[in-house]
Amino acid sequence: GTLVYAPVEGVDFRQYVIRSLDGRKIRSLKAGNGLGTDIHDLQQLANGNFMIGAHRNVGGIDATRFGGTSNSTIDTATVQEVTPRGRVVWSWNAYPRIKLGETGRWWKTIGAWGQPYDVHHWNSVDRDGRRILLSFRHLDAVFCIDRQTGRILWKLGGTRTPKSLKVVGDPRAGYPLGGQHDARFVPGGITVFDNSTNLTRRQPRAVRYRIDSVRRRATLVSQVTDPAVGVSVGIGSARLDRNGNWTIGWGAIGQNGLIGIYPAKGSASRLRTPGGASYRANPVTSRQPTIERLRRAMNRIASR
Repeated sequence: GTLVYAPVEGVDFRQYVIRSLDGRKIRSLKAGNGLGTDIHDLQQLANGNFMIGAHRNVGGIDATRFGGTSNSTIDTATVQEVTPRGRVVWSWNAYPRIKLGETGRWWKTIGAWGQPYDVHHWNSVDRDGRRILLSFRHLDAVFCIDRQTGRILWKLGGTRTPKSLKVVGDPRAGYPLGGQHDARFVPGGITVFDNSTNLTRRQPRAVRYRIDSVRRRATLVSQVTDPAVGVSVGIGSARLDRNGNWTIGWGAIGQNGLIGIYPAKGSASRLRTPGGASYRANPVTSRQPTIERLRRAMNRIASR
């Protein structure tokens, strides 16, 4: 019976607003410990707490080997679990666990943007018990970490490290992801929206991988592309339901946006979003709120 959003003014250090369907403000929510809120993702847990991202600037970094200065400042990612009142009960810092060299091909881009260098660009979080799934655009990689120890369990995509999974059955196995978004746990593995940003002759896609953490393998189970989508510069999402139906927001693909429904059986349907792209398309699979309840709430707003 509520919705949450980040107000659109500005880009950095905003906070979320939670409202009832008819617009009544319930509370604001932001990152804790004095850090700026990263508004790429917010996930509510079964215990009522929230997973949220934060910006943490670290100075005094020697980035000369990547084209930076000997005294650089980097914008690094922190992920927190906060209570509804904003108390931090768990936190994980990407740096220095994730080394600067893992930013790889993105250094040329972020170097041109200037300091603080956006070395990670975190954009999604998901939790399954002790496992936390994180996506980082400027690493071209998805990481799974242990919530209890903070240890990186495995890495999918990006530059090779000892934690990297071997990719099997994927024609893009050598470098599977490019500026990806919206990594989610599904039974037996994960789904990801692969923008394939700035990777030559690569079409954006939604992918599902089966993860074998013992054998350290990621096997491509399925992928979805759309002939109407040839490029996706950024943003976007991919959600797979229990019946095998995909809901995909194709992100920044040009003048207009596109959200597609790709059923396991039958034809695809598409929703154009004139004037811009949606950041994320969330299918509502619960019985609430009903369409009638949404209409009543919107009518109350319109009558004010």
